[in-house]
Amino acid sequence: MLLKNDSILLTPDQAAEILQINVLTVYNYIRRGKLSATRLGRCYRIEQQNLRNLIEVNRVKNKAT
Repeated sequence: MLLKNDSILLTPDQAAEILQINVLTVYNYIRRGKLSATRLGRCYRIEQQNLRNLIEVNRVKNKAT
């Protein structure tokens, strides 16, 4: 089996909609290596887990005073 059962592939447009950001920002994240994606021909596909990883890495941590 090529894909894990829970592996969902998203287009950059779908990822942008989920993250509520511009699609150009998604492409920028891919180019800068901030978001992992697979290129199939001229199209990118992003695993849903990669979006979760992006959110976790960029999570703001509150400083307790």
